[in-house]
Amino acid sequence: MGERTQESGVRSQKSEEKTNALPSKATRDAYGETLLELGKKRNDIVVLDADLSGSTKTVKFAKAFPERFFNLGVAEQNMMAVASGLGSCASRRPGNYGESPFCVNVCNI
Repeated sequence: MGERTQESGVRSQKSEEKTNALPSKATRDAYGETLLELGKKRNDIVVLDADLSGSTKTVKFAKAFPERFFNLGVAEQNMMAVASGLGSCASRRPGNYGESPFCVNVCNI
């Protein structure tokens, strides 16, 4: 917050440096790292991929847990259906990423 001045009684806005600011990180880097950390803590985490593991950084999870990483190819709608099945029937917690224009057609399956 700014300081109160005696003349006007209004707080003046001063720009203050943020000493505890978090370092910036690309969303996809954070996504990949978070899935990896979750995978270390929970054995029920699985990752589904649609040929985007390099871009989404899920390749980190794939290297650490190859038995819990599934590359379904360029088939985002199928990936959503598989995620639903894994979550409801296999007691798994799927993490999946897809480009929205390709995922919205899952409703047409």
